[in-house]
Amino acid sequence: MKQLAFLCYLACSLCTSLFGQSIEAPTMPDDTSIFHKLTRINNTCWSVDYGYGRVFKSLDAGQSWRLQYQTSGEYLEAIQFLNEDIGYLCGDYGIIMKTIDGGESWREVGPSYSPRITRSNAMEGDSNAIKRYYYQMHFKDVHQGLVWGFEVNPALGWRSQSSFFYKTEDGGDSWEKIEYGRGAFDGVVESFLQDAHWEESSALGLYQRQGQWYKIGRQALLKQANDHSGWLSYPHPQMPDDRFMLRTMHFINKYQGYVLGGNFHENSMAYILETLDGGASWRQMDTDLPHIHYSLQTGGSILMSGKDGLLQHWTPKVKSDSSFIHQGNASRILIDGQIDQGEWRGANRTMITDGIDLYTLADEHYLYLSVHYDTSQYVRYYCDLYVDLGNDTLLNLHASQQRGERLLSGTEWTESAPAFRWGHTSSWISNTIDFDRREKQYLPYKAMEFQIARSKLTADRLSLALKTRDLNGEREVVQLPDLGRQKHNMHWKVFYLP
Repeated sequence: MKQLAFLCYLACSLCTSLFGQSIEAPTMPDDTSIFHKLTRINNTCWSVDYGYGRVFKSLDAGQSWRLQYQTSGEYLEAIQFLNEDIGYLCGDYGIIMKTIDGGESWREVGPSYSPRITRSNAMEGDSNAIKRYYYQMHFKDVHQGLVWGFEVNPALGWRSQSSFFYKTEDGGDSWEKIEYGRGAFDGVVESFLQDAHWEESSALGLYQRQGQWYKIGRQALLKQANDHSGWLSYPHPQMPDDRFMLRTMHFINKYQGYVLGGNFHENSMAYILETLDGGASWRQMDTDLPHIHYSLQTGGSILMSGKDGLLQHWTPKVKSDSSFIHQGNASRILIDGQIDQGEWRGANRTMITDGIDLYTLADEHYLYLSVHYDTSQYVRYYCDLYVDLGNDTLLNLHASQQRGERLLSGTEWTESAPAFRWGHTSSWISNTIDFDRREKQYLPYKAMEFQIARSKLTADRLSLALKTRDLNGEREVVQLPDLGRQKHNMHWKVFYLP
């Protein structure tokens, strides 16, 4: 217990430094507990631990806990309460359990199967024995639930693995098995959740936050398009290693959100990603916390649990709307406007309008920007970038059939006749739009790409505006910000440089 108290004190001290504020450290029930998943109804919380199959309960919003029930499982993967009495949990050994008395007693309600491997009945050597795992679960009311899992025959190895859903409409008294094909997982989940209300928690890997639907992908965070036509992909920063899991997502307002998880190494480390622009760009925060298994949000406060007895309340400081530029390997990028496969992998994606996206990526020496065009909607578009250089000086970079730049110092651009210093590219380069004089047509391209020396920019952030339109001036100009103010940076997009 002394070691546990020291760990709690150390973690709290680290977090105070990390997040710039004090963090509450609630009391863990014992020095062996690792809370794996959590759920909450008002001020009553329940948790399942990692490796012992136990259920714990708190009556004071997670400040203190008591052991409530011991199941016959080990790794319980989900727990959910619909009200203060009725709750469900699931996990390995094919366990799905239900309580109707607030967790004091539980009974198995999952679909039966045989021969079933359990914790007390390993059935080693039985070539027909089945080991089943339930990993995700959501009940949209006390009757209708969906559980996802898989099973394997240990005698045949992992090649025998098969995945499925089970659906109940009577609170677990009966179940319907739903087998699905490759790529059909999301369709089953989204269909089930159509009329569900689940603002407070994750539902089968989906998050509904601030009126938006999100998913946590392996390489990116996915946000549903406003017209519900599909998912927009926003890459997250490159993780320090390949063995990691991002587990939960929270937004404390429309713009500011967090994704929490950690690595799987012996030296356990948490990963916390932060967005300040509604999920369009993310940065990894520095932390010395251990792997975060789960988290619950109440207003602007987040209760985190995980390895090494981690259990802490964190209230992030509210920050202003801004975006982040990822640092990564830019050696694949060619400034040619063609966007080969994988060229901008790991770059941030900022949607300017439907069909036009801004991608940004930085390495040690350069900032790379690309204005991507959906060429079925936008053909033969040129681009102007506007960059705040500090000291009341703005820079305009122009890329079309030729390149040019100009400065704004005061209220007027330095070059008025001509408007740009054509052919002058001080510490930057871009592709240009080429015209085939023989065929009398422009050569196709997919983007206007820029490479800008970081020495040309302010050290910690980029304040940016842009304007793009067709070469003939026949279509409406597209601008970021849409207010179209290029002589003042008040409403420009702010990106933090890595």
